[in-house]
Amino acid sequence: MKKSKDIEKEEAGELENTIIEEEEIDQSENQEEDFNLEEDIEPIPLTPKGVYHAHVTKIDYDEEDNFIMWEFTLVENDGYMSDEITPIDGSVQSLRNYLPNPEDKDNLTKSGKQTIYQSKLRFLKEHFDKLGIKAKSLSEIREAVDNQDWLGMSVDVTIEPKVWKNRIFDNIVDLKVRK
Repeated sequence: MKKSKDIEKEEAGELENTIIEEEEIDQSENQEEDFNLEEDIEPIPLTPKGVYHAHVTKIDYDEEDNFIMWEFTLVENDGYMSDEITPIDGSVQSLRNYLPNPEDKDNLTKSGKQTIYQSKLRFLKEHFDKLGIKAKSLSEIREAVDNQDWLGMSVDVTIEPKVWKNRIFDNIVDLKVRK
């Protein structure tokens, strides 16, 4: 009679072999499938310009580049994206809040009217005010991100298409907390 650990190992081995066999099948099918870079690429569907209901579904702090990455999942909107196939609801839109760095105090924005430090602070305060966020310092912000305090927040996001380097993509131009 086999011990339960031996049975578990055997079952795990069978599962592992099944996964490997399926992966091998998928890879061999993909290797044989031909494609045409000119004909097979479809444009990425865009969200039509407008205001959409969303929830904050992810918040991360990128320590290396010093920004907060927000992800908003669109919900309760109905309708379709530009391809008229992809539903608007369920799509994920992202926004970055760049936090000021000490060296930003010495560098001016392109307009030359303010420092990059002040520009980042103003944008962050504007964003936080619209979302009703009370964090005032870097330590408060990082603690709230670590604790995921803003996860699930219900918001309205205004989306418009943006062109950058000849590519068109969705761009969040405004947001506010939903009441």
